[in-house]
Amino acid sequence: MTAATDILPHDPFGFASLVTLVLSGWGAVLFQGRRQGRRLNDVHEQVHNKHETNLRDDLDDIASAVNRLSDRLDRHIEQCWR
Repeated sequence: MTAATDILPHDPFGFASLVTLVLSGWGAVLFQGRRQGRRLNDVHEQVHNKHETNLRDDLDDIASAVNRLSDRLDRHIEQCWR
């Protein structure tokens, strides 16, 4: 016998165990791959949209407008109380 055949099982129970182990490993890999693919699709659906602009840029613009409005309001209040 060679080294390659020494690691193979020599009885039907051992062979069945080896086949079961290999098939369950392949099944786990396939299951994880499909699950990962679904997760990536979910992420893509959450990130990809039909808007022309980026939401982060829109929020930054709104925050800037609120800050400018707040500054103007502060100046107006100061002028009213002089």
